[in-house]
Amino acid sequence: MKTLENRIMEMMKELTEQYSLDYGNGEICHQSDTIYWTVEAPNNATIQIDCSLKEFEDLNDDEEIIRYICKKLERSLYYFDADDEFEEIWSPGFGKHNNFRPSQFFKYVD
Repeated sequence: MKTLENRIMEMMKELTEQYSLDYGNGEICHQSDTIYWTVEAPNNATIQIDCSLKEFEDLNDDEEIIRYICKKLERSLYYFDADDEFEEIWSPGFGKHNNFRPSQFFKYVD
């Protein structure tokens, strides 16, 4: 019989394949009591969803687990801010020096 973490990771893998959420940098890994799921968009933006195994203890079946995982993914996508992500990865000093946010920079480049 599969362990809870194996079942969850398998479901995440199926969702990743079903919705094309990996363009080379997506991954699913289990450390201690947490599963880390990184999904990636076609533009290479990534979001990591952290799921403690304790979050799943009261869920009774696979359907409930999938709904819960999808809700966590939806919430992470909703709160994703491309400008904040850009500033975290790239030098905030560059933007401050030039007085623009990442979205403004992309308009200049386009």
